[in-house]
Amino acid sequence: MQGLGVEYAVAETNRAVAGKVTEVKVMNMHAVFRSSLCLALLSTTLLLGGCPPCDCGKGEETTGNVQLTALSGRFGYALSGPYGFQGTLTKNRLSDAAWRLDASFAFPTEGYTVNPPVILVAESYPEQVSVTIKITPPPSYAIVIRKVTEVPVHADITASNGALFNIRVVGPGVVSCLDAVQVTLKNPADQGTLEQGLTAPRLLVTCPSGIGEATVQPDAVCPLTGLLVGLRYEANKPFTRLEGFEVTAENGGHWSAFTVCMCPGYMQVKLPEEALAAENGALTLHWVDMYRQ
Repeated sequence: MQGLGVEYAVAETNRAVAGKVTEVKVMNMHAVFRSSLCLALLSTTLLLGGCPPCDCGKGEETTGNVQLTALSGRFGYALSGPYGFQGTLTKNRLSDAAWRLDASFAFPTEGYTVNPPVILVAESYPEQVSVTIKITPPPSYAIVIRKVTEVPVHADITASNGALFNIRVVGPGVVSCLDAVQVTLKNPADQGTLEQGLTAPRLLVTCPSGIGEATVQPDAVCPLTGLLVGLRYEANKPFTRLEGFEVTAENGGHWSAFTVCMCPGYMQVKLPEEALAAENGALTLHWVDMYRQ
């Protein structure tokens, strides 16, 4: 069991929970839950239905970035990163126009796939080169052979000798480039921290008033693959009964139905994957707790 573990999907229809029906309305800025969802549903679910998974924990403290270490006796860098990523980024001659990336992952099982690197070179001095490598693990239902499986990664990168490199690995179980995500809170009294959950990044918000707004701007090259939002009044004092939670996108998209669960010290909202699509642009989050001050 992770944390308190209870999780429910907000919907426009009544939902059966462990053989009983709990009425729930869509969460929006003008609707109110018709039942005491957090505590009543928690008690019913734990007593009758066990403890569904809820990502209340923290993942390993890793940024998902590849470490570059200058080589001795050769122009370039040694590389190391998530999933046993090892390799080199070098130039054979200083007069060469392109750098050569030769590396490989060492996955714990078969079934992983690696997309070709996405390379962006910013027109600046010195040049700033962003390399993003996306990995996809095998589906949970797949039958795979448990053995270390190496998958190579190669690329030629045209850039000057003084170029600055940022190499990232993106995928489930890897932090989604949190250093590249920009978060702006509307209320000066609110505080927000980005951390890595077990399955997705989490924006943990401390909102003393119970009413707030945040703008989340993901990185275009390294998009978010998931986002959790933790809401609390202060440390160890969570929101307890959301009156409304909405997400609006820069391109006009709008979402008001979410998966919510209670974690130790905060209430957690999981954003739908479609809201995180790159074409949506920046996301604005609005929330109101019933017991706001």
